[in-house]
Amino acid sequence: MEIWLLIMVDGSGRLVPERILSLISYVPLFDALSWMRDTDPQRIFNTITQSEKCDPNGDYIRYWVPELKNLKGKAIHDPYHNMPKSEFKKLGYPEPIVDHKTARLRALFRYKNVGEKEEGA
Repeated sequence: MEIWLLIMVDGSGRLVPERILSLISYVPLFDALSWMRDTDPQRIFNTITQSEKCDPNGDYIRYWVPELKNLKGKAIHDPYHNMPKSEFKKLGYPEPIVDHKTARLRALFRYKNVGEKEEGA
C-alpha cells in the first residue's frame, strides 16, 4: 500500500523491505524487478542506523506509525531503547522481536560457514 501511495521509493527504501521479505520467503516479484541482484547478499542493514541516516527528523515514521508521531529526537528511531520502559509501554507499540546485534552475528556466521551448526544451536 505504502509503495503505491508514494509512487516511487529510493534505493534505501527498497533495501530494508527486500531484505526482510527475502528472509521470510523467496518472492519472485523481487527477482523480476532485480532488487535482489542489486544488493550484496552479505550486507546486513541496521534498520535503526538506516532510519537515522535517511530520515533524521523521523517524518516518514511519524506519517506511517501513528503510535510514534509525538516522539521527539532519537526516540523516534528506537523508542524501546531510548525511552524509560514505563513511558514506552504507554505508547502501545510492540517491543522489538529481534536483537539486531545477535541476528547480525548469526547471519554473518551462516554466510561464512554454510552448512555448519553454530555453537549452542
